[in-house]
Amino acid sequence: MSFGKKLVYFPNFVFTMIRTTLPPNQVAFRVPINLGKIDIRDFLTNLYKVEVKDVRTMNYQGRIAREHHSNRRYRLPSHKKAIVTLAEEFNYPQPPKLEDFGKAQSDRALDAIKRKMKGWRIRPALPRGKDASKSTTDAQ
Repeated sequence: MSFGKKLVYFPNFVFTMIRTTLPPNQVAFRVPINLGKIDIRDFLTNLYKVEVKDVRTMNYQGRIAREHHSNRRYRLPSHKKAIVTLAEEFNYPQPPKLEDFGKAQSDRALDAIKRKMKGWRIRPALPRGKDASKSTTDAQ
């Protein structure tokens, strides 16, 4: 048998796990809109070797947002939420350690900013308007 002849296709989907207060055998995902229940079940079964009992999906329309500097309104992208019921209980993974993501480097950067800002002072605001001429003459 020669290697490299069999074509292997990897799905180009992003499943985002959402931490919710569901029962231990249910998990919530944010999935692409174009995926159906069968696609979600097949994805989890074939890629992660998880036995899926049930899939429930909900479509959410994107909310309307407004630009701050103008009154222009636009709609944020829509998304789909899938609640998957598993045969076994699911335990959420431990939160990642911040040291793995450069916490030491960010701490050094914050320390450098604090050292730079230490010598700075806040200047009082100058008075404006009609009272400005009075305060400048009073000071002289």
